[in-house]
Amino acid sequence: VPTGFAPLLAKALARLQDRVPGLAVEVISGSTPTDLLAGEADLAVRTGPPGQDDLLMRRVAEAGWSLYASPAYLADAPAWPGDPAGHRVIGFHADLAGSAAAHWLTAHLGEARVVLRLSAMTEMLATAREGVGLALLPCVLGDAEPGLNRLAPGVVVRQPVALVCRKDVAGTPEGRAVIGVLSRALKAARPALSGGEAHG
Repeated sequence: VPTGFAPLLAKALARLQDRVPGLAVEVISGSTPTDLLAGEADLAVRTGPPGQDDLLMRRVAEAGWSLYASPAYLADAPAWPGDPAGHRVIGFHADLAGSAAAHWLTAHLGEARVVLRLSAMTEMLATAREGVGLALLPCVLGDAEPGLNRLAPGVVVRQPVALVCRKDVAGTPEGRAVIGVLSRALKAARPALSGGEAHG
């Protein structure tokens, strides 16, 4: 699952143990997708394109991204004009250069200065919280962080959220049970994932 998604799914997955005795659930979280066809995982929650052919995909939600910064950074930075120009920016590592968020940031950098490039959302969030610069983050992460301010109520990037799995996994009772539980949990989390309006 992408960084920040595990807490949204943990309770539902824990309850699944009561319905499917003996089922072991292991969650891998991070910014780099696992290779399902190589057996690195049985199913995945993906934002953006599924990434591999011959996989089954069910779109269940939409993830919004917005710009965030710490109060300490904003106290010393230029006034927020609606884009990153004139600001220090935490950018995306080359591993994430193909993402919709990275493309948006590149297109809107203008005269902004990229001071760091990171490959993990948790590291970008922590670095922004320390006042290093602006960060473009998934709203599910940024809105939940009390040490960051969202710079605008709207979102600047939207990506589909989908459940993706191999056909052999979808054909098993265990696979169908996990897919059903994840689908319902992600649909229930749509407001947090989409970003909606700024919180607080």
